[in-house]
This record gives sequence, C-alpha cells and structure tokens, in this order.
Amino acid sequence: MGICVYWSCRHVVFVKRCNCLFNLTVVANKNRSFQATRQEYGVFPDPRRTQRPAPPQRFRIFGLTDVQTLVVTSSVAFFLTVCLYHLGLFRHAKAVHVLTMLALGACGAFTGINASRRFPVALGVSWACGILAGSAVGVFSYANYGFFGFSLANLRTYENVVPSENSAIVADAGRVSFATEAFLDQRRSVGFAAEDGHTYCVAPVASRVSRAAEVNFWAVGVDCCSLQGHFECSIQAQRAGSVHGIVMLDEHSGWVGNDRERFEDARRKAVATHSIPNSGVAVFVRWATEEEFVGAPNSYHNKAALFIALVTLIYTSSTATLVWLLSSTFRGKLDLPPLVPKATR
Repeated sequence: MGICVYWSCRHVVFVKRCNCLFNLTVVANKNRSFQATRQEYGVFPDPRRTQRPAPPQRFRIFGLTDVQTLVVTSSVAFFLTVCLYHLGLFRHAKAVHVLTMLALGACGAFTGINASRRFPVALGVSWACGILAGSAVGVFSYANYGFFGFSLANLRTYENVVPSENSAIVADAGRVSFATEAFLDQRRSVGFAAEDGHTYCVAPVASRVSRAAEVNFWAVGVDCCSLQGHFECSIQAQRAGSVHGIVMLDEHSGWVGNDRERFEDARRKAVATHSIPNSGVAVFVRWATEEEFVGAPNSYHNKAALFIALVTLIYTSSTATLVWLLSSTFRGKLDLPPLVPKATR
C-alpha cells in the first residue's frame, strides 16, 4: 500500500513538471514571434539577430565596379558594331543588318527578363546604346573609307593605257597607269564654281603624240585650280612626272556628297570652251604618285583604323563621363532591391 502511494506521488510531480516545461516553451515561442513581428515592422530591431549578408551582384565583370562594368561593356559593344559594319557591309550587308536586329532584340529580352533589377536594366540599355551608336558610326566609316578601300583592292589595275583609247575598255578599273606619252594638259584645264562654294577642277589627260585625239580621261580635284588654264591638283605627282591615276568611284552612301555631277559640269565646260573631242563617256581619276598608286587600298584601311580607334576613345570617354554623373546623382541606387515590389504573403 505504501509503495503505491509513493509512486502515485512521483507521477503527479512528473506531470506537473512536464506541464511547466510546455508552458515555458509556448511563452518563449510567443515572445519570439512577437519580436519578429516588431522587427519586421521596423519598431525595435533586435541586435542579437544576425543579418544575412546581401547576395553578390550579378552580371559584373570580375574586379570591376558597376560603373566600370557599364562603361566597358558598352564600349565593347560599340567597337564590335563599328567593325562589323565597316568590314561586313561590302559583301554581306543583309547579314549585318540581321545581326544588328538580333543583338538589339537580345538586349531588349535581357532588359525585360531583369526588369525588376536596376543594374541589369542599366546594363541592357547601355548595350543597346552602344549597338545603335556603333551602327551609325560604322555606316559612316564604311561610306568614307571601307567602300573605297575594298573596291580598289577588288577592281582591276590597268597599265600602259593610251589616253586616246575608249574609256569603255577600262570600265572595271580601280587604278590606271597611263603610257609615257600621257600628260596633264594645263592649258585646257578649267574650274567650275558650284553653288556649294567650292571650285571643281578638271584637266584632260592628253597624249603628246596626238593632242587632237579624243580625251576620255580627266584628272580632277577640288579647290586647286583657277577658272581656266591653271591646275594645281596633286601637284607632287605632277612634279614627279607621274602617269598614274586612281579612278574616282561613285559614292556609295548618302552620308557622302556625290561630286561626280559637278565634275561632269566642269568637263562639259572644258569641252565647250576648248572644243575638245570626246566620246561622251569620261573616266575621272585622281593623279597620284607611284607610292600613292600602289598603296591606295591600304591608305583607306589605315585611315579607317585610325578613325575607328579615335571614335571608340571618344565614345568611351563620353560614356564614362555620363555614367559617372548619373551614378553620382543616384548614388547606390543601382544596387537597390527590385523596382517592382514583390507581393507580400
């Protein structure tokens, strides 16, 4: 009997202790939930709670800040687009345009996918700006340098051409080397004063053997002659006694003014003034020295390389300045959480 009473008392004590521990656990959980609720609303943050570190920034080149990443990637997009247009428009114009559209579409998709994050949006916009600016500069570079360099490299070079020959024989010429009997007839040169304020000069490439023969080749220049009888265009080639000419190609883009019509006006003036016999189909050439004649294609390519390097440097400098000003105005805003707040549960 005594043993039963003893174990009954022990059981009652055990149950009371369990109930006490359970109550303490419930109270602790309530306090913890209350503290979390208070901290969520920003009343009194608990210093004992450790804050999780911010996740690392995505889409960043190793070792570069956000500003540096924007400038570098945008400049690379600009440079590659300029090179694509300069090198590709001559033979693959459609492919160049398709690639440009695909690149812009990729920038738009990248920006749309990351629309809730400021830095990726700025990155996509900077890429698109680099591509658009690079396409415009690339077209200009191709029209002024690339087209002429590639054309001269692919067109034929004729040698020992008699000035009185029919110009149709050298219709596919890029460079013409005349026979030793050829010379520039200064006496029959003229200048045509155009409405744009420039004087367009022409001088017939005549033959010392028969000056009464047809004139089908004309040396040309701009602002280097008088209205009649004085032609100083390519003066170094004239002094060297050169008989080489680089054919004036038709401009390939509206970015460059077409001077052929004005040279045609000057030629018609010379024909009418001096009664020069001609076949009606003229080939205009730029009188050149031996070195200029041989290195004409490379000369255009070198000018293009210098131009592309210069405009890339200017674009990088202007982009760096603009991004620095924006980052100074909105300091720290690129790393903020999403632009569109997520729905709270």
